[in-house]
Amino acid sequence: LSYAPSIDSVMEEVARRYGANGGAIIFSGMGDDGARGCQAVAGAGGLVWAQDSASCAIDSMPSCARNTGVVAHSAPPEALARDLAAHLAKTAQRVESGT
Repeated sequence: LSYAPSIDSVMEEVARRYGANGGAIIFSGMGDDGARGCQAVAGAGGLVWAQDSASCAIDSMPSCARNTGVVAHSAPPEALARDLAAHLAKTAQRVESGT
């Protein structure tokens, strides 16, 4: 089943444009939309996270994303937000220090 608009096409564009500097977080939703995009982002070296099933209203999108084998981290939205902020701060430190 295809959806319009599809997050897959947006994520594939992120993978093409940003490569290893791209990333995606898949949140609660219906269907497998996003699974192909997760593979594209991860294949380009980007980071892919997903909301954990326990905190989802509908968990099929994050579950399909996890089933691709490319999701590096799953957590509730609040934890994903904290973890993303920490990841971005660490990335900024590496950029500033040139490592």
